[in-house]
Amino acid sequence: APDTAQLNSPPAVFTIAGSVVDSSDTVRVEFTNLAVSSLYQGTVNNAMLRLRLRTDSDQASMTGLRLNLLGTAGAGNAGTVRLYEDADGDVVLSTTTDTLLAGGLFAGAQLTLSPTAARTITTSPRTFFVSIDVPAGAALGGTLGLGLSDKTSILFSGVDSAEDFASLATAVGTIQ
Repeated sequence: APDTAQLNSPPAVFTIAGSVVDSSDTVRVEFTNLAVSSLYQGTVNNAMLRLRLRTDSDQASMTGLRLNLLGTAGAGNAGTVRLYEDADGDVVLSTTTDTLLAGGLFAGAQLTLSPTAARTITTSPRTFFVSIDVPAGAALGGTLGLGLSDKTSILFSGVDSAEDFASLATAVGTIQ
C-alpha cells in the first residue's frame, strides 16, 4: 500500500517581504529617413524621420526624444520641430489625423521634445514622426537635418532603454 502522511496542525502561512521591481526592458528601434534633398523657405511640417518602437515583452514608458541639429544652417534657420504619434495607423505623417505630442525650437545643437504624457511602448509597434518648419527668412543654400546620437537620445522612465545603436541621421536638405 502507498505511504501516506497526515498533518494534524493548521496550514503553514508564508510571507515574503520585499517589493516587486519592474525588470528593465529593451525597446527595439526602427528608424526611417523621410527627409528630402530640398527644403523650401516658409514651409511647415516637413517630415524628417519616422521611429517605430516596440518591446520584446512587457512595456516601457517613453518620455521624450533628444534631437541633434545637423547641417550648416544653424539653429536660427530651423523653425519649430514637432513630434507626432501615428494615430490612424497608416505609418504616414498626417498633421490633420496624427497626434501632436510636443514641439520646440533649437536654441543650440540639441533639442529635447517631451510629450505631456509618457507614451507606453509595448510589443505592438508604435509609430512616431518628427517634422521641421523652415522659416521664410531661412538662409538660402544652408542645410538642415536631424539626428539621434545613440540609445540615450530616446528617453524612458525607470530602467528601460532603447537598444544600442550608433548615430541615426536624416538626409540633410538644402534650403531653397
